Amino acid sequence: MKITDPAQIAAFDNRLRCRVLVTCGAAERSLSDLQRVLATPLPKLHYHVRRLLQARLLTVSRTQSRAGRPVRFYRAVAERFLVPQDTVLALPGDGLAAEMRQLLNDE
Repeated sequence: MKITDPAQIAAFDNRLRCRVLVTCGAAERSLSDLQRVLATPLPKLHYHVRRLLQARLLTVSRTQSRAGRPVRFYRAVAERFLVPQDTVLALPGDGLAAEMRQLLNDE
């Protein structure tokens, strides 16, 4: 899947979101599954999964009933993602990193 939407491109500026996408590309995963595989706290995963859902890079593949809240299973919308190089250079994180390097060089 070629990524051209700015909101989707921004999602790839976060390493954890990329790891979630890769993990959910191979098989559907619940938040608990992601917690075990990625060794990341549930609140942090919940935040990033919500962002990936909003960017339409992740989808709820099924819901399993249980006592309390149902368990949602997530799947990446594609097995592979292509983010064009010219768009990656414009990510906000790159500008911040360049600014920090400049500040460090000035000292």
